[in-house]
Amino acid sequence: MTVTISLADVADQQRWNNYVAASPQGTFFHQLEVLDVLATHSQTDLTLLIGKKGNEVVGLLPMFVTSKFGINVAFSPPPRLKVPYLGSLLLNSDDLRQRTFEDRHEEFVEGCFDYLHDTVRPRYFNIRSTVGYPDVRPYLWQDFEILPRYTYQVDLTPGIEELFAQFSSDARYNIRKATNQGISVEIGGVEAIKRIIAQVSERHHAQGKSFPVNASLVTDLYNRLPAGSVLPYEAYLNGTYVGGNIVVSFGNTVCAWFGGVAPEVDVPVNECLDWRIITDATNDGMELYDFLGANVRRINRYKAKFNPELRPYFNIERASPEMAVVAGVYKLLS
Repeated sequence: MTVTISLADVADQQRWNNYVAASPQGTFFHQLEVLDVLATHSQTDLTLLIGKKGNEVVGLLPMFVTSKFGINVAFSPPPRLKVPYLGSLLLNSDDLRQRTFEDRHEEFVEGCFDYLHDTVRPRYFNIRSTVGYPDVRPYLWQDFEILPRYTYQVDLTPGIEELFAQFSSDARYNIRKATNQGISVEIGGVEAIKRIIAQVSERHHAQGKSFPVNASLVTDLYNRLPAGSVLPYEAYLNGTYVGGNIVVSFGNTVCAWFGGVAPEVDVPVNECLDWRIITDATNDGMELYDFLGANVRRINRYKAKFNPELRPYFNIERASPEMAVVAGVYKLLS
């Protein structure tokens, strides 16, 4: 019996989040509500592909399709929304023998792109896999180019005291210093999200860079998802806002999505924010804190203070020869 690919029907969509939770690669960004919001804000058409072998679900692939220069292109995640990774998820594969897993995985990947070619006919694909995606070779065999990317993740399972002891000496010093200087950290709501996004946007513009994300993207997610899924942490010094970080949670992982701007005050604001997030997540039984990126050398020195593990994910890209210009434009936009 071969793997068949189809659009997720109504029943599949009702179970979609359960499938995401059951996949070892499932993330916050794969949830159906999140995908719907991303499609709206990216002005793309969401295509939900599902692979089945008989009645058993073997994989999911959300794709965002749009037209550039009159030619269809497909992304996962969509561009310009600062979503770090998305791509395909695999299910019901843990107990398979290696050969069976590889055959089924290859059928799933090949079937997804055959389906897309037969329907929307994209001339350009760009996918960023999740951390821990087990095998990108089926994409290589479909003539995709693979580029490794990286993120930092902190293992929270040792507990708060051991985690703190593993931080660099300057991180520990700065956390104590910020506390002694009167930094307080609070969890806010919609207005906090707006403040944090405005601060990030202002810092980008001050550096001559664009920041295409609007606060409404995050507030829409905040309003649509269960309480605690999107949390804006704000730092205050003597009652004045000095920094923030918006984190998103799913499964056993909490992710730092937006924020962490270098403060304008001579106080280690960001160490205090990250420590509060790590403390809350550990107390809530979360197992990983994901910095959602380790690809900028200058910023990596800060993130490495927290003794994270370096984890790879992959940028997966394919363009027809005449679409090389679009591929270049996408890279600039990203």
